Amino acid sequence: MAQQTINNNEGGGSVRGKLNSMFGEIYGQLRSGVGTVTLPDDRGVLEWSETIAAVGVAASDAIFAIFAPGADADENTADMLDPSGQPVVVAGTDQITVSVAFREPTSGPIAILWKVF
Repeated sequence: MAQQTINNNEGGGSVRGKLNSMFGEIYGQLRSGVGTVTLPDDRGVLEWSETIAAVGVAASDAIFAIFAPGADADENTADMLDPSGQPVVVAGTDQITVSVAFREPTSGPIAILWKVF
């Protein structure tokens, strides 16, 4: 493959878009995203599983996920949660099922960063 230089100002495209176009045929599309699992507000839960949209994901994909960093104003931020481990993710067609577990009852929205690898 010929060496290419990426300049974020060329063509108005993003660096991610240019990387996807350069390496797509070799590595596949760089598929990643942010989703939100929403734990019930009326009670805290220790375990929760929820399916969220993940366009471009296939059932055969391997997915890696972490709790997303958040703003100070967010109800749940990664540094304030007390998880018993990282999120467990199962891929589906254009969706992922995220399972989370905590050491103490937790409620509200939690952002999840995911990536296909």
